This record gives sequence, structure tokens and C-alpha cells, in this order.
Amino acid sequence: MKGANEMDGAVGLTQRAIAPSGNFTYRFRVEESQWGTFWYHAHSGVQRADGLYGGLVVHKPSWAGGQSDLSSYQYDTEQLLLVGDWYHRQASAVLDWYQDSDHYMYEPAPDSLLINGKGWYNCSMAVKARPVNCSESEKPSVVLSNTERVRLRVVNTGISSAFTFSTSRGSMKLITVDGGSAVAHETPAVRSIGLLHPGERMDLIVDRGMPLNSDLREPSEELTITLDRENMGLINFALTREQSFKLSWAEGEGNVPNRRSQRRAESVSQLNLADAVGVPLEASLSAIADPQETAVLYSTMRVRAANRNQPVGTVNHTSWIVSDSTQEPLLSLDREAWADAIKQPTTAQSLMVPWFKQAGKGRWIELVLNNFDDKGHPFHLHGYSFYVVAAHYASLDKSNGYNPFDQAAAKMQVVNTATPLRKDTVYVPPMGYVILRFALDNEGLWLLHCHILWHQAVGMGIVLQIGDMANDVRQRALEHSQ
Repeated sequence: MKGANEMDGAVGLTQRAIAPSGNFTYRFRVEESQWGTFWYHAHSGVQRADGLYGGLVVHKPSWAGGQSDLSSYQYDTEQLLLVGDWYHRQASAVLDWYQDSDHYMYEPAPDSLLINGKGWYNCSMAVKARPVNCSESEKPSVVLSNTERVRLRVVNTGISSAFTFSTSRGSMKLITVDGGSAVAHETPAVRSIGLLHPGERMDLIVDRGMPLNSDLREPSEELTITLDRENMGLINFALTREQSFKLSWAEGEGNVPNRRSQRRAESVSQLNLADAVGVPLEASLSAIADPQETAVLYSTMRVRAANRNQPVGTVNHTSWIVSDSTQEPLLSLDREAWADAIKQPTTAQSLMVPWFKQAGKGRWIELVLNNFDDKGHPFHLHGYSFYVVAAHYASLDKSNGYNPFDQAAAKMQVVNTATPLRKDTVYVPPMGYVILRFALDNEGLWLLHCHILWHQAVGMGIVLQIGDMANDVRQRALEHSQ
């Protein structure tokens, strides 16, 4: 999205919402070094929760050098799985429930989950107070190509729930995350991988011919998806949180000869995605060790009396809430007009847009995200990918925030600049923090927000200005907003 900030699709920031029956054509250049598993979704209100999303796969160009992904990872075909939690009511009604002061900021638990738009639900468990038009149907199955090794591109399209992904036979090997960001080659093949948080992606090699043990007498293969309980403080008894789907291999010309399987037992049965690391960085990225900029952000979710006891999400005491999706975007306005365009939920708040005035490929930043909540937040940064050089999970006997401007704390902080994982969405643990480093090489206005949609909808986001906004970009944004 470099040089095309106006094509980012963030309503209120880079464009107006697309009018009913209207259209908008997004034109941008994909960097030759950028390939992998991505997805698109609505960024107006909570429309994503009503199903306005889809997958987007960018394949490695043949001229990029080195081996192709097919050769590197030794698979025969690939498939895309869009997996996420699902609500039976319209998203606007669910949001109203969440914002009701009588519900004390408890996130609404989903009703089910979907795989590529299909799911299963026990109609007899429907909540009587919220009847649904429901009829029993056969549970869908997941059909993979009839080959020895398949690359699964998995996207968590959900609204509030992370999930664990498991198979009853064979193995899964994680190869990339959040696009084409490679993980360490020694990452083990396992039966279960998680947690994958909303907005995150993972690419797996599923090997049907490499069992982790010799017991092949199981009657059928299953894919099991288990939704995490973190944002289910109120139990939805109608939800089947763990669901297993038949995993079958499509009939075709027969199996590809088992020329690639690595038939050896593995000692690991489960992979915690939080433990994944990247491949060794190239020498050209040595600037990661000494960033010139440092910034600290603090995120919170609070019930605010000044907001009629409704939940308010903030980052550094500012909220990102677009009350009028038809208004001119900030990108087309002078900076002095931004505060009037984005009203804050309480009078104690004011819109703040941190501005990193110096930008360029060689200028790096260390960005610290502190989470002061007892629940985690998966934060996504538009326009950038970043390296996660540290993540801290809270402990009772230590201070859980991190201030890099505290010299004593900075000396004690350990960072991984040798094999950090490159991502664009990162889970910030409850009462913990993450440290990100990246080059400030994409000028413009970019939104950083929690990917739990209910948190985002009540303000948990902040805009970062990187460098100066080019006049031609502002002009195009103005023209598009007419």
C-alpha cells in the first residue's frame, strides 16, 4: 500500500463509506517483496460481523529469486480456509447489547463458528428469548485435494474469539504467519496449533502421510476447531465451543506418490503460536538493533460514567470512533480540523494523532504497546508489517508495564533482534506488553486498532502519522470523497 494511502479503505481516515448501491475501485501496487495470505473486510461500523469479508492470496512472483514456495515447502496444492466465530443476530443489534450499561462491558459470546461460510448449529439449544429460524442440517465437511501434502492458508475472520486448530491424524507444520512471514525452519510438525487471534493468518503444510505415531486405526480423520474462552465472560449455552468436522480427501487421480513425506515421530503434539520465532534476519536489516525513534502506547477498556456508563476503548486516552461514515476523511483535511471531525466519547478526551515527522527506509522505530486490561487485545497496524522483538505476559510479583524511557527498565529488557517474527497483527497479553520494531518507510495516516470488533467499535484505536502527507495523495483522497 506504499504511495497509495488513500486506498487503505479505513472509513473516516482515508475515505468515505461506499454509498448503498455505489462502488469504489481500489488501485494500488503490490510490492514485489510482498506475498502471502491476506484478506479484505469492511471497515465501516461493524459490517465485518455480518459477513463482509473475503480472502486475498498473493503468490510469490517468479522473478523474486530463490526457490518457489512449492519447492521450498514441498507441497502439491493449496487451499484457503476462512474460519471465525459467528453471531446469529445482526451486528448492529449485538453491538447495542454490548454497549448497554446493564451488561457491564461483558463481550457477547458468539453463537457458532463458520468455515468458508458454512457451519453447524444445534437448533435445540437456541436461546428462547432470541429465537432463530433454524433447521437441522448435516455438519459440513472439510474436503482437501487428494494429494500427499496440502498448503492450508488459514485466516481468523472472527469478531472476538481466537481459536485452536487440530487434526486427528497426520500432522501440520507452520511455515508462515500474517502474509508471507516465514517462521523458523525447525518449527515442529504437530497435531494442534493455536491460538490464532482475530485478524491473524497462518499457513500450514498438512501432511496426511506423516503420522505422529503408528496408530492408524482411527475410523476417520477430523479437523477440530476450539474457540478460546477469553472474551466469553458470559456463557452462551447455545454455543458449541469445540466443533469437529470430517476431514476428507477429494477423489481424483489417486494419491501423489509419497516422495516427500518425512516419516519420523515428533516429540511435540501442540504448538503455541506465541512461541513461534522467525528466520535469521539479513544483514540489510541490522538497523533493527538501534532504532532512532521510540514511542509508548497504553490501551484500556473502561466503563465511563461520562459516556452513560457505556464501554469506551482508548489508546493513550484517545478513541477512534467515526460517528458519520459519510464525512470527509482526515486524509483530505488539514491537521487543525481533525479534532472536530472525530468527536470523542467523553469531554475528558481529545483526539491525538502521534506524528513521526522523519521517515525513510533507514529510520526505525521501537513501538511499545502496553495493555492495562485483564483481557488481551490483537492489534493490527495498517500500512506496515513489524518485527515482534519482545512480548511480556503479566506476573503477580512484577510491574507489568514497560516504559523504554526508564533507563533502568530499558537495560533489563531483553529483545530478540536475531530471529524476530514479522507480523502485521499482534496479540498484546492481559496486563502485559509487546515491543515492535519497524522501518518508518511508508508515509501517511495509518490506523492501529484492536481486531476484536466490539473493542474497535467503542474506540480502541489510534491513528499514527508517518512523515508528511504527499500533496498528490491528499488531493486524490479529496477527489474520492466528493
